[in-house]
Amino acid sequence: MHGTFTRWAFIHYGPKIEKRQYPPVKNTTFKKKLLFIGLRLWILLLFISAGPAVFAALLYDPSLHWKTVQTEHFYIHYHQGLEETALSMKIIAEDVHSRLAPRIRWKPWERTHVILIDNLDDANGMAMPFPVNRVEIYVSRPSLNSSLNNFTNWLEMVFTHEYTHILTLDMIRGCPAVTRYFPGRIWFPGSFQPLWLIEGNAVFHESRETGRGRNNSTYTDMVLRTEVNAGTLKSISQASHFPRSWPMGQVPYLYGGLFTQYLNRTYTEDSVDEVYRENADNVIPYLINKNARDVYGRSFIDLYRDWEQSVKNGYRKQIESIRAAGLSRYKILSHTDNSATLPRFSRTSRALYFIRKSRTRGNSLVRYDFTSGDSRNLCRVFFPDSMSVTGSDDIVISDKQYYRNFSLYNEAYRFRGAYNAVTSRLRGKYIDMTDDGNAAIYIAQNNGRFDLVETDPSFKAKKMLIADTDIQLSFARLSPDGREIVFTIKDRGGYTDLAIMNRITGKCTRITRDAYNDIDPAWHPAGDRIIFSSDRNGVYNLHEYDRNKETVTRLTNVIGGAFSPDISTDGTIIAFASYEKNGYAISIMPYPGSALKGEQAALFDSPETVPAPAYESGKQKTEALDAGFFTSRREETRDLAGSKSYNAFNSVLPQVVLPQLYSKEIYEGTMDYALGFYTLGNDVLYRHSYFISMFYFFKQKQLNLDLSYTFSALYPDFTVGYSDDSIFTGKDDFPWEGEHNTLLYRELNRSGYISVLFPFVAISRIQAVNLAYIYEKSFIDTNNTASRYFPHYEIMQARIQGAWLFDNTRSHVYSISPEQGRKLLIIADIFNRALASDYSYYRAAGNYSEFLPGFMDNHVTKVRLRGGIYINKPDMVNSFSLGQYTRGETGDPEDIRDEWGLRGYPAGRFYGDRLMAATLEYRFPLIQFDAAYNTFPVMFRDLWLTCFADYGTVWNGALSVGDLKPSAGVELHTRITLGYAVDLKAFIGYARGFSPEGENQVYFAVGTIFAGSLKNSGKRLDYFQ
Repeated sequence: MHGTFTRWAFIHYGPKIEKRQYPPVKNTTFKKKLLFIGLRLWILLLFISAGPAVFAALLYDPSLHWKTVQTEHFYIHYHQGLEETALSMKIIAEDVHSRLAPRIRWKPWERTHVILIDNLDDANGMAMPFPVNRVEIYVSRPSLNSSLNNFTNWLEMVFTHEYTHILTLDMIRGCPAVTRYFPGRIWFPGSFQPLWLIEGNAVFHESRETGRGRNNSTYTDMVLRTEVNAGTLKSISQASHFPRSWPMGQVPYLYGGLFTQYLNRTYTEDSVDEVYRENADNVIPYLINKNARDVYGRSFIDLYRDWEQSVKNGYRKQIESIRAAGLSRYKILSHTDNSATLPRFSRTSRALYFIRKSRTRGNSLVRYDFTSGDSRNLCRVFFPDSMSVTGSDDIVISDKQYYRNFSLYNEAYRFRGAYNAVTSRLRGKYIDMTDDGNAAIYIAQNNGRFDLVETDPSFKAKKMLIADTDIQLSFARLSPDGREIVFTIKDRGGYTDLAIMNRITGKCTRITRDAYNDIDPAWHPAGDRIIFSSDRNGVYNLHEYDRNKETVTRLTNVIGGAFSPDISTDGTIIAFASYEKNGYAISIMPYPGSALKGEQAALFDSPETVPAPAYESGKQKTEALDAGFFTSRREETRDLAGSKSYNAFNSVLPQVVLPQLYSKEIYEGTMDYALGFYTLGNDVLYRHSYFISMFYFFKQKQLNLDLSYTFSALYPDFTVGYSDDSIFTGKDDFPWEGEHNTLLYRELNRSGYISVLFPFVAISRIQAVNLAYIYEKSFIDTNNTASRYFPHYEIMQARIQGAWLFDNTRSHVYSISPEQGRKLLIIADIFNRALASDYSYYRAAGNYSEFLPGFMDNHVTKVRLRGGIYINKPDMVNSFSLGQYTRGETGDPEDIRDEWGLRGYPAGRFYGDRLMAATLEYRFPLIQFDAAYNTFPVMFRDLWLTCFADYGTVWNGALSVGDLKPSAGVELHTRITLGYAVDLKAFIGYARGFSPEGENQVYFAVGTIFAGSLKNSGKRLDYFQ
């Protein structure tokens, strides 16, 4: 997620004051749960600077009306439409607390806030202990072919998982408990644990308390079995982080869940919770193996090796059993280093369409040609979950799009040379079209309930085939003649079976009734058979349901898994997504019992006749399903009569006061450092947020004050603020040195402002417009001892400011930089006497960056243009300044009046009312490898090089070619993960300015927190010569 508009908020790994990138569009896996992990970054980086951002943003649609119901241990917040869900959660939350709190032996001091929200068409949940204990649950249920598919009651399972986090992260004892009184909710010992322990313990409790969960899942078995078979079991160092190798973000959950289960079964019950209790009084963080020795007498490293061996032994027996039955032979079509799914034959069966998910290039729609054997990317896609191909090869995909800027829903996209959304707020998954393209079906989910809908090609005329049911519906597919629909149901008992509905009569029949997961159905072209994926033998294999015989026959025998089948129009080839060591691959195999043609036989290098399957077959019990089966009794919500309108006061008060360190170059070669504090807070719905900061510069004897408040309950956001850096505690010693030949310029400001933000968000781009009125008094000093030039000015600079941001860049798993897209930021100010300004003038500045593909994957060419102009500027007002190394990760000036980076030239040397600068960069990775040591909380990720050339100048009046100042250099960048989950970037660079004013610069930066330089200056010139 790069380049989005920002909000100062605690996110993901708080309580670092993070520039919140809202909303999460890029580099996001919607089926992977994110955890707000306490205070990790604060401990790692200690003192960090903070300040108000240009852009802020609301998290939830302001049209939602929120209410709160209070229980003994919880505040449950919900919006309209979720009354029944809130009633269920009221019971579930107290029940889970009554079971978990005694086991974990911790009870939070205050009520936990639970937010129920239906603005995302994927299952998710989050927990964070800062600033207050907060659980957020998206009520959409998980996909039934995902790692989260093993549940009976989704709310109970997800809440058990998240509340485990709250209890273990909030836990604190002994000396550290004093911090809860001062400086506040800042120290969370449970957050300094490896991810396998944080997530694994939650997975263990979700599985034990519900009897389902990931530890009891065939999906988890599939992942670990495949890793054992491939010899790619993850080490404890990889499980302690989020690795980028498959299965990536699932590793801490799946590995951690089974490892903690092993510890609790091998040693005492709840021994892992005892580790948290042992850790809760640690003054020093990350004493991982000390805690293990205190509880188990051995380190986690040794214990993990024992568990790893037991895993290998267990799965090797299953693998041997699978191999003994004879493995199915199939051909993989997609690249093995990318994951791919959703294969669909063209109607002529001469091509196969599928979705490729590349960790280096992103997601795309691909066409594989059987004649040439070539695959071609057709277009970029986002996060699709279904695809349908009509007889004319018209492709319709269910994919993500934002609705009203705040909600991320599934919409219908159509590919006809270009990929475009054709619906808005459809919330439609599993879209399937008839062969002639004249009708479609899809499954919609709203407020945790499901509809099976028939519609026209425009998706406007709708007919409800099943409406408003609590039975989960998935994977709808139309029969070849378009008269029937096969789909998966997950009933109230948690059983996942297949059903067939006649579109004409509405008759519905359940065709499988058992304890297995029957998913991903597809029709045989003859219409008399249904092929689906099922875990009937403990492995997800393809099966065939014969409608005439009412029998199920297994078609494959694989070690990994087989999903998403599709059958060629002549019925001779099955395409499916096979689970391999690097994820899902698109594979094909002959349909068992079919007669292959010569060309098809050559495709598989196999005989023309394929043997019929030799695996088990069983008679199925069918069940007629009437309307009553899908109709659930509406829960009476009178128990919510005690609910009240949402009150932000319960969570908005400040919970912590934190120190901060700040640095800046006040003139060439001289840095000043500041120490201070800040506090901030927000309510749990982020309707109200505020920031208070005060820090002191020691060399300048200068006090800085910042206050801001944002109201986000409406659209747009409103922000008011006050800042003052003109407060001195002693004599103002500007210019801080004796004789010098450099013009020193200082501008101090005392200002108040009010602003409004309008975000415009789509899945592929973000735009935002910010309008502000700023009332500012400026104190301006200049000094040059050689010329005896010491003017001082005090002026009012009231203005209206407008800012526009646009960003459509992409980032992938292995990206070292934004890729393929552009960023644009334009800021304009109007100073006018009518606004209470002493002068009337104009100022505008812009920053445009284009990111182009390089010669290889993750190579990036960046072209950057920057410009600025003052019109009718008074002489005493600061001009643009160009010079100094590019600061921080992004290289942007912190303020429009700060130095604009021109690497290879000193700061504060060049001033002018016009600014022009261009940059050409080539960025390429040197090393991309996840490397860590055991449970040490550091993981190396990337090392890359940036070669650059800068060219720019500032000027007054006419511009001459001689004024342009070139420079070039190189930067070495790295990215590491600290504290198991916080990515930190740093770089060191060398630049040489080629004009006479240029110098050799060696500079560095750590994130956007700290920057500095070592200089070997060239000739220093008098500013006035």
